[in-house]
Amino acid sequence: MEMDLLRKVSEAPGISGFEYGIAEIIKRELEGCVDKIEEDAFGNLYAHKGKGSKTIMITAHTDEIGLIVKHIDEKGFIRFAKVGGVPDHVLLGQRVQVHGRNKRLSGTIGCKAIHVMKEDERKQLVTYDKMFV
Repeated sequence: MEMDLLRKVSEAPGISGFEYGIAEIIKRELEGCVDKIEEDAFGNLYAHKGKGSKTIMITAHTDEIGLIVKHIDEKGFIRFAKVGGVPDHVLLGQRVQVHGRNKRLSGTIGCKAIHVMKEDERKQLVTYDKMFV
């Protein structure tokens, strides 16, 4: 596989329910290689080539785990919900892209600063509902 194509597919946003970007890349890459591409109401793609009796099915996920914006407060901090099985302990410090209608924003997942945490808070795993972008 070409490295450019692998990079393009790997970097395309596509959390569950919002796989449009990756689907468009796949359609573009398949154009000219197949006779017909169909998409159903669930976003599944079907590529057809030839009319022979032999059929081959290739299947793969196009979605990925991710986060979805729940609330933006008056200071601009973004609260989020998890989409899929994202473990809380891997989120802090992660760089993220927030995809809006017209643009993308970059951010980093953070939490309350340690110097303002209570003693018992410092000893506990920070859960995603206490984090923000």
